[in-house]
Amino acid sequence: MGERVRLRELHDGMQAQMLRDVLASEGIVAEIPGAEHRGMLGVLGSYVTIPLMVDARDEVAAREVLAALDAAPLVDEGERDGDDAPPGVSARRRRIALFVGAAFPGGAQYYLRQHWLGTVVLLGAGYSFVIASQQPGAGYAFLVFWVFGIVDGLFGVKSFNAHGPRSVPLQLLLACFVIVLAGATALAVPELGLEELDEPYYDDAYDPYARTN
Repeated sequence: MGERVRLRELHDGMQAQMLRDVLASEGIVAEIPGAEHRGMLGVLGSYVTIPLMVDARDEVAAREVLAALDAAPLVDEGERDGDDAPPGVSARRRRIALFVGAAFPGGAQYYLRQHWLGTVVLLGAGYSFVIASQQPGAGYAFLVFWVFGIVDGLFGVKSFNAHGPRSVPLQLLLACFVIVLAGATALAVPELGLEELDEPYYDDAYDPYARTN
């Protein structure tokens, strides 16, 4: 194998795999070393760059393919949710954010590269689900985390396509908000006695089997 040339430094694992596959479809073998290690690091993996490398003999052809890809529209005109994404960032789509957000809590946030917020939503929903059988309000907290993840993901697509991923302080602020909202819901709903509405109500006056004294 000849000398390797680094074409780009990427921060998005999905984008790195996509570019590698595009180059492969043009007959160019590309490598993204370190992509698998990034996933093993969890939240910290977002700070690890992924190099896109090709053989020196394929450098010119590879750069032409990437230039053509950059010039192509990243989203359909009817589905555009904002301005073009910043350089080096793949635009996101609302339908995908909706799908991954509904599939599991925090999925939309991971899709939008908000790893801190996504982790909080995922862990909060998971913990609420586990203790739901012991804590009456935990099920409502799970719904709060899940719905928040979907709604935030849908509204976050436009912001991502215009400005890129949210800053870590903003993610932590939103994480605190959803934790407080979920906790308040878990405490307030049982106090309202909504669970009692699910129990059938019988009036002996209309019960044909009621005993008569």
